[in-house]
Amino acid sequence: MDILENHYATLQKAVNDGIKLNNIVSKFDQVCTISPIFNTLSKQDIDSITLKWLNLLTSCLLQGTGGPAFALTLGNLISKLFDYPIGGRSSTSIVKNLIASIQSKQSNTNLKVSVIDVLSIIFKSSKTLAIVYIQEMFTLLSKIIKMSSEPFVLRASAMRCVANMIESSGYGGNSIHLDAFKLIKAIYPIGSTNTSLLASLPNPSSQASIYSYQDFKIECVNVLLPIIKNYNQNDRQFEGFDEKVLSLLSKAMDEDYLRCRNKVSESMGNCLMSLYYKEVDQPPQQQQQSSSSSSVQIKSNYSNVEQCLNYLNNLMISCSGKKEIRVNITIAYSTFLKSLRIHDTESQLDKIIAVVFKLLSPQFNRYLGNLNSTSQSNQVVQEQIQFKSIVSHILRIGLGENQSENGQQYMLRVLSNYFKQHQQQPDSINELVLYCSLRESSILINELGEGGLTKLNEDYHSNLISLLCDKNQSTRQWAGICLRSFATHQPKNISMLLTECLQHLNTSIGEIDTLSIQPDSLKRIMNSLKGNSLGCAALISTVKTTELGVPATLLNQITKISSALLTNPDFINPAITLARLEAGWTIMNSLIKFMGSNFVESILPSLFTFWKSCFNINTVHPTAERDIVIFARTRADALVPLQSFLQYNPKLVNSKVIGSIVNFLSNTLKTVSELPAISTSFQSSTNELTQLLEYNLVQTFLSLPASSFSSNHTTLMTIVTSLILDGPLNTKISAPSSINDSNNLLSKEDEDALLPDFTSVQQSLERSFQIPISTQDSSLPCFIDINDCFSHKCTQFLEIRVVNSAIELFSYLFIAQPDRHRTQLIDHLSNCIKESSNASQKQIMIVNALTSLLYILKSMASNNNRFGKSDITITVQRFVQRYFGDTNPLLRRISSECLGLLCRIEGDKLTTSIIQSLTEIIRKPPKDVPSSVRAGAAFVFGCIQRSVGGMMSQKFLPTTIANLHVLAQDLVSPDVSQYALHSLYITIQTSGFDFTSFAAPTLMLLQSLLVNENPPYQLLGRIVNSIVVALGPELETSKDIMAKCTGTCSIIEKSQDPLIKVESIYFYQKLIMFAPNTINVDTLVPQLIQQLKSPYLLLRVAAVTCLRQLIQKRSKFEMNIPLTELLFMMLDTERDTQLSKELKLLLFSLIDTIAPSNPSTWLKLCMSIILSSKQTEEKDLLKEEADKEAAAKDKDGSKNNDNNDEDEEELDQKVVVEKSSSKSDTYVHRWFTKIFALECVRRVISVVRDKPQHFSMILIANFPNKTDYLVMHLHDLISISYKAATSQIDSMRPIGILLLKDILDGFSKAIDPDYEGHLLLELYQAQIMSALRPAFVPGALPTQLSNACQVFVGFVDASIHYDNVAIKKATTILSQSVRDLRNLNFPIYNEKTTTLVQVSILKAFAQLYLLCLKDESLYQILSSVINPILMYLRVHWTTFLKEHTLLVYHSSQIYPLYRPILFSPLTFQDSIEYFKDAYPHILKALSCLLHTQYWTIGREGSGINVKTEDKEFLSETKGLDDLYIIIGLSLKSMERYLEDPVDINFKLDNVSLSLEIFKTLFKQNFNGLSFDILNEILSILFKINNFKNPIIQSLVLDVLNELILNFVKDDSNNNNNNLMELILKTLYKPINLLNKESNGDEEYFIKLYPCCSSIFNLIQDQQGTDKLKEQYIPLFLVSILMGLSNSNNASLITGAIQLFNLIIKSKVSIDLIPAFYNSLLESLNDQLDQKSIRQGSLLLVPILFANNNSLTIDQIIIFLQKSITSVDISTKEKVYILQIIRNIVNSGASQPSSNLYRLSVGLVETLFNDLFSLFKFPPSTLINEDLEITNEIIKLFVLSLSFSNQDSKSLLLLAVIQSFILFLQPNVSPTPLLHSQILQVLLNFASTQPLFKEAVSRLPTDLKQILEQSIRQNIESTTKKEVKLPPKPQIQLNFDFSKVIKE
Repeated sequence: MDILENHYATLQKAVNDGIKLNNIVSKFDQVCTISPIFNTLSKQDIDSITLKWLNLLTSCLLQGTGGPAFALTLGNLISKLFDYPIGGRSSTSIVKNLIASIQSKQSNTNLKVSVIDVLSIIFKSSKTLAIVYIQEMFTLLSKIIKMSSEPFVLRASAMRCVANMIESSGYGGNSIHLDAFKLIKAIYPIGSTNTSLLASLPNPSSQASIYSYQDFKIECVNVLLPIIKNYNQNDRQFEGFDEKVLSLLSKAMDEDYLRCRNKVSESMGNCLMSLYYKEVDQPPQQQQQSSSSSSVQIKSNYSNVEQCLNYLNNLMISCSGKKEIRVNITIAYSTFLKSLRIHDTESQLDKIIAVVFKLLSPQFNRYLGNLNSTSQSNQVVQEQIQFKSIVSHILRIGLGENQSENGQQYMLRVLSNYFKQHQQQPDSINELVLYCSLRESSILINELGEGGLTKLNEDYHSNLISLLCDKNQSTRQWAGICLRSFATHQPKNISMLLTECLQHLNTSIGEIDTLSIQPDSLKRIMNSLKGNSLGCAALISTVKTTELGVPATLLNQITKISSALLTNPDFINPAITLARLEAGWTIMNSLIKFMGSNFVESILPSLFTFWKSCFNINTVHPTAERDIVIFARTRADALVPLQSFLQYNPKLVNSKVIGSIVNFLSNTLKTVSELPAISTSFQSSTNELTQLLEYNLVQTFLSLPASSFSSNHTTLMTIVTSLILDGPLNTKISAPSSINDSNNLLSKEDEDALLPDFTSVQQSLERSFQIPISTQDSSLPCFIDINDCFSHKCTQFLEIRVVNSAIELFSYLFIAQPDRHRTQLIDHLSNCIKESSNASQKQIMIVNALTSLLYILKSMASNNNRFGKSDITITVQRFVQRYFGDTNPLLRRISSECLGLLCRIEGDKLTTSIIQSLTEIIRKPPKDVPSSVRAGAAFVFGCIQRSVGGMMSQKFLPTTIANLHVLAQDLVSPDVSQYALHSLYITIQTSGFDFTSFAAPTLMLLQSLLVNENPPYQLLGRIVNSIVVALGPELETSKDIMAKCTGTCSIIEKSQDPLIKVESIYFYQKLIMFAPNTINVDTLVPQLIQQLKSPYLLLRVAAVTCLRQLIQKRSKFEMNIPLTELLFMMLDTERDTQLSKELKLLLFSLIDTIAPSNPSTWLKLCMSIILSSKQTEEKDLLKEEADKEAAAKDKDGSKNNDNNDEDEEELDQKVVVEKSSSKSDTYVHRWFTKIFALECVRRVISVVRDKPQHFSMILIANFPNKTDYLVMHLHDLISISYKAATSQIDSMRPIGILLLKDILDGFSKAIDPDYEGHLLLELYQAQIMSALRPAFVPGALPTQLSNACQVFVGFVDASIHYDNVAIKKATTILSQSVRDLRNLNFPIYNEKTTTLVQVSILKAFAQLYLLCLKDESLYQILSSVINPILMYLRVHWTTFLKEHTLLVYHSSQIYPLYRPILFSPLTFQDSIEYFKDAYPHILKALSCLLHTQYWTIGREGSGINVKTEDKEFLSETKGLDDLYIIIGLSLKSMERYLEDPVDINFKLDNVSLSLEIFKTLFKQNFNGLSFDILNEILSILFKINNFKNPIIQSLVLDVLNELILNFVKDDSNNNNNNLMELILKTLYKPINLLNKESNGDEEYFIKLYPCCSSIFNLIQDQQGTDKLKEQYIPLFLVSILMGLSNSNNASLITGAIQLFNLIIKSKVSIDLIPAFYNSLLESLNDQLDQKSIRQGSLLLVPILFANNNSLTIDQIIIFLQKSITSVDISTKEKVYILQIIRNIVNSGASQPSSNLYRLSVGLVETLFNDLFSLFKFPPSTLINEDLEITNEIIKLFVLSLSFSNQDSKSLLLLAVIQSFILFLQPNVSPTPLLHSQILQVLLNFASTQPLFKEAVSRLPTDLKQILEQSIRQNIESTTKKEVKLPPKPQIQLNFDFSKVIKE
């Protein structure tokens, strides 16, 4: 409130000062600032200050605001304050004051305009005030409107107010409806009135005056629609009112101004829509508002759609053939149909289309002439083209784009009926109707896609193919395009369609060869030949778009036919020959363009033979028309594939090829240059053929390097220059720019701001008028992108395409010329333009010449080329600069762009010169310089900035901005200001941060422009947005700049113009990026959501993008279900590709942001979309067809009920159907939206993948809201994946299977809490298997089967318990094709699909077999299915490995020689990835099969009977040969590393696989494996073990162990020694035995010791190996010592000790023990020095002494003494040392006279005192580790008593007892465990030690008392209850050393 009060005081002061000073800008600034503040206050606060603010704002208004922006801001603020109680009570008085100010004679025009604008806003927002003052205001405003002396700006404002009052008051304004219409009819200028009114203006040539005049006319038209909506049709005085309004609008369509024409056209359509719905929407009480005397029931003539459309049809025919009026009526037509409700159009589509097609009926439309006539005037042809374009526009914009999926399907069927009717009655449907039907059908098919074509008639494609034989070229071409669209979205039908076209083609060729063909039959055959070749070409273009493809054999057949058509042409019958050549080249062009370089390379020799024969035809110079036709047709058709070859197969183009092609072109070019010009004596088709030849020739030269045809430059320059100067206007400039098109000549950002507007509907229709009905260009259906078939660029008149290509070639050649030739060319263009006497042609010449120069300069700029030092730069500048100030805005734009590019090319010197000359022009008085020149100068500044760039133009920035600021304030010419502001926007964009210092003055300029009349809101918004970007993050700290930017945006966002309003959304996008803290999300999000429903695409795209950026910036974004549903709905309805992508990105952003916290909501939403299946409409448009289909399904279902095997699957389907049918949502989403919803479900799963609680019921057991977690919706997830996987839509099924895979991956380890040991997914095994089974049955899509195999195996792998029936059933279905896998074939798809399926099945069974080997329970289930086919799988797997070798390691040239079974040589490239993916699994499975009976079944000598028909198959190969294949492939993967052993050549996965295979192979010995192979394998393992990788080393050890156990052991040859040496070398390769500090790898040592043990056992079992033992045992001992010295790993210690035990028992090792003992002592002392003693090393000590009596004991005793007394050794290690000592003493006590006994005695004597020092007192302070040490010492003391003699035993016992009593705690409760244990020992002493009493008697008194008290307490507790103390956990040693003592 305080801030608002401060602003109130400031504004009050400004208002007071405003009487004396002109401070409009400061007041405007204040009002803009306070507007958003009101939004932050409460209702009570605002109500308390409403009155004073209303008075102040009214005072501010009555001082004069100076512009509509200020009035708009004040009006919105005043209107908002009226909504509060106090404001409402004072509203009447304020409105009266404002009305009085309008009536006042002292009020000037500007003040009246502002007040009327404010009142208009007030009345628009308040229906009550509008009704109260409607009569008074209308009377007042009528006077103003009728006064011709008043300026149009005031009259337009008054008319706008009238429209708002009528709109707001609704039916309450009926009193003025008729008077308002009469007023408009009286004053609206029509026809000649236009000229007289313009002449009456004060400054009729002023652009501002013309603009205000247009505004007035637009506002007049705006009044008509609310009148039509709200007038009382039951009032007698309105009888015939509809016709009067429509008559006025129809007359107004003959308008000179584009803005007015657009408004009139849209109003016509909207008025018809209002009349159509008027009877429905008009309330019944309206009749009561009219007097009964004047009341009458009036029947509307526009109460149904047909009447409205017939009215427009009649209007179209009666417009005197004026093209502009037809365009306007077309806009009205489209507007009317678009504004109708979907149900109303879809229910009457057949009628609507029939009425629209009346425009193409010669009986109704006299302008069409006789369509069957062969000779038609050019005027009639143009009329036909116009009406064809008009009808196509209406069908697309008015109908096709706005229908639901059901409506589009119905529309497609309606259009297809015209095809059928044409087939039945050829003359009933004319060429134009077929053209429009086929064109719209093609677009509908592309929009519906695969899922939308499910209801299409089965004979649809047959009808299209039959149209390929039509007599009309246009029908044949569009039938081909439509067929291409159909095949693109029905890929499984491509082969069938191609085959059918091929059959027709063969039939036609056969008929041609028949003698005595009648002329009519000949025409029919030629049409069939041409049409079916078009069909084949169109279908070939779809082959690469589908993953399934077509059989290569079918393509070969097509190639042969096209080759046959091109072979040996003769001209005995020229018509037949030309038709054959045209058909052949049409197909060949498509093959060259779409089938890839490898295919083209295979037919290249034949191609050049065909080209040579065609280009050599008729070498004589043609003069007669017949000869010209032959020459042009043959060359034109041959040039198309030639150009495709150069463009799409660059790898095949070399110097030799180019030389041959240039030779072809040179001969043709010479003849073309001598051909006569277009002649009126020739037929139009002949002239078109010559143009086609020129076009194709130019395009082909453009595809070649300029240097390759330098000898032809002069001839080409002559031709293209003539085409540019004499041809029609090019369309390279007028075509709308594309953001992604790098070839745009004019900048995209200029289109919306500068004229001409190439994006308007008028321009779109104008471009469609340039598209002929038919063309002789047979390449039309074969463009790379099918959308090009519908584009203007590729289908316009040939003469225009020729000029466009000539401009490109001129530029191409111009750059290659020397400077003097360039200067001559520019001078030639300039002279020709000057000498032209035809004004219209002169204008065309200028545009074409400037376009050529622009193309040249853009090419040079992009390639960083420069002109030389000659005069060429001045020549170009002089030519271009002549037109930058032209009155034609197109020339102005082209010239300015050229100057900007010229500055970029030539640098600062030229830039400085041009800027200086422009500055001089600007400094002159505006009246001395034409406004067009000033506007052009402003735009040149912008183009220079854009072309040169911000870095290079930095020094020119101050001058540029200063000049643009001056020009922007030009109030005389809005054009100058507009161009200046647009250039300022470009300058800010390019200058970036350098503009920061100019931001504040620029914003002041914008505010001054805002308060002017007619401010350019769009440009002001653009500049504000560019300033925000330039300032970047600094914007947030610049509060003044921020306030001004926000104020400007607040005004802009209230505009109804989408081009203006969108800038406000762009502003918020910039704020989100650079000043996110200034964003009010609560207000912004609703605004953006509102724009999502906008009818304007621009606003919807901007809103979606802004929402996405906001969500990504603000991570905390609440779930908005209505918004999400709206976004999915938009996905259904939007046709724009960019918007669809943005919508998907937005939804993914929402999922990423919101789904982690609330995935269940997303899941439910996506399910409602995926499972939607009800109809939107109340009445099904296809009810009869649906009933028939349902009956057929019921009939089929009844037949299937007897199939018991499918009961389970039917039950699953029933569950899903019930689930989907329970949904209450009635909207049916399109199939591609459902697919995206499936992707969203997968996304939801992925974003919560790192949150385990979503996949575990155990983790959420105690959570409050369990339904928020995915695991609670597992059933739903399975259901939708099942529905998708079994969908009728081919492309949805793979997505469903992938979703199922995601579910399995996420929930594979989810435990079922209700069934211990089971997984949740086990509950759904039946459903999952049911979803997968359809993919395994015959007829399933190959890609579907491949994905299903992967999911099936993944599911089986993840399961713990199995559904026996479900898994077995799926496996059985899959196994049915194994036996005859080689015969598997998909004849309608490419051969690679057969490979995919075969390999997928083999891979799946390989994986299943490996899983069965790991899981016994799975084996029990599947063994009955898999075992019987293993013998077949063995053969298939072996074949696979052979062919994998062929594919991966051999050249493709030898493939045909080997005749591979699992892949086709024609598609080997696609097969490689399939083989690589399956290779590891199959190789593993086959190696595992080696040691089973299935390896030998069917082979020679197996002894097992097999079926006769299987014998040959199963005995194809020998077992040893197959083994060598496995070994060879395993070795092959290591080859590269072995040849060059560097890390980059080591492929870990490949080597690991090979080692695993060897490990499996060597698990069992087999005959036939020679020593040489084993030796080679061991040599390779030795080299591989160099690579220091633990995985590889571990696998190598495994392989070696298997070799030792299974091969070396049984080898009776003398090779054992060599093998053993190799094995040992390999084993010890990674270990550095000479380096004591080499730790090695624990895992390696763990596996090393068992290998060594196996070797030792093997040696020991053989005779005469003592020498080997002596050789190997030191190696083993060193490795034992090394491993134990560096690790405490339990497994390592166990393995080492076991190996050492084997060695120590060996007699050979006796001499090595002392040396090993010394090494061990050295190692132990080293460990002591390192303050860490290894357990394993200590364990060796008792084993050594137990097995050898010669070892000295002194050193080990000293080591042990140091260890237990060292302060650096941890307590834990000391405990372990004491355990070792105790075990030595214990073992030694039972073996007197042994070395172990002597060691025990020495330890007791030496360590006794040291052990006493380890005791810690008092006992209450002992921790666990201290207790463990104390416990061990006590045990040692007990054992030491047996080693003392009788003399010292009493003293020893006394010391022990004294020490023990110190640990007794009799008075502590509860009794400590140590106390109980020691007391028990003392009591044992009392019974076992005779000297116990003597020792006790010698105890001190205090100790005796403690002992007695403890014994007494123990006896008392025993009498009360028997106490069982748990034993203290302690380390138990597993070694009893007494057992290993040598006997």
